[in-house]
Amino acid sequence: MKTSEAFSITQGLAALADPDLADIRRSACKAVEAAHEESPRVFCHVFHEPGFICIAQDFEELDDPFQLGILLHEFGHLATESEKENHADAWVRETLGIPLEYRETLEWVPIEEVQESYRRLVP
Repeated sequence: MKTSEAFSITQGLAALADPDLADIRRSACKAVEAAHEESPRVFCHVFHEPGFICIAQDFEELDDPFQLGILLHEFGHLATESEKENHADAWVRETLGIPLEYRETLEWVPIEEVQESYRRLVP
């Protein structure tokens, strides 16, 4: 899936739970590329540029469940205003009702659970 599509899906879902997340934008920055080069499991980061999720170029090579899991996790950081991984994960699991897992050290979600979460959250 294209990065833009994964971002649109996850932002739309996150914003249903927290309307402030509708204003978040995506960016490619040198810092996220350097972090990805140093640690190949780093594809995104937040709190570097206010109001943005920075996404590495190689992100688009990931399978869809990883793309969605990673981005939902990053929205979790923003929603909780916390850098703690367990806070971001808990937000995805508890607020969105999506069973986020770690596979190959990366965040992963079942696509059908993302679809089901939309159905639960849409008024």
